[in-house]
Amino acid sequence: MARLFLALVCIIFFSSIVYASDYRDILASAEKGQLLQEIDNICGDTWCEGDFDYEFYSINCVRSEGICYFDFAYLWRVYDGSSVEGKVTKLPKRCVLNGFFSKNDLIKLENIGGSQYLTYTDKVYEAISGCIDSFIDEAYTKLDL
Repeated sequence: MARLFLALVCIIFFSSIVYASDYRDILASAEKGQLLQEIDNICGDTWCEGDFDYEFYSINCVRSEGICYFDFAYLWRVYDGSSVEGKVTKLPKRCVLNGFFSKNDLIKLENIGGSQYLTYTDKVYEAISGCIDSFIDEAYTKLDL
């Protein structure tokens, strides 16, 4: 009976380790930071040329489900002369990005001038572009433009 109990405990323990690893995030903290920085870098040439600025907060991915939660905010600035930054109104949003099961789905290394740096994949760019576009009408309405 004691052996059966011990066997059950071992099965439950080891299956929980496997289960937990399936829900582990795909990217390490430093990789997430670099990815968000790269998204912010491309912003000026794409979405940020419009009426809004953006803040990119986080990207967290669940390997077993192939989804990433991308958190950002639309920023609307009114410069009234009272400060250099102006008055900032934020509209935070979250997108669920599908089809991201591995690091290779999210990030890649590129060689430029003999140096390697981490950047986003085309798949990430397309998913985030779609995400930002999907809320743009709401941003105009809620930020009263």
